[in-house]
Amino acid sequence: MHWVLDVVFREYALKVRDPDGAKYLALFSRPALNLLRQHQGKKDSLAGKRRRAGWSPTFRSELLFS
Repeated sequence: MHWVLDVVFREYALKVRDPDGAKYLALFSRPALNLLRQHQGKKDSLAGKRRRAGWSPTFRSELLFS
């Protein structure tokens, strides 16, 4: 799980100085990873799906609401 989070969200490259900030970051990244994994549409990589969700509001709403 840690390797996937690092590859998809680049967690180790982030400079989070506050320990509580790291907890909150993990609070959002793990459910987001689960949403990306559950998506059954186009067969992109997890990192590709994350980037596509950032660029396309329609794909983002497809991830969240279907």
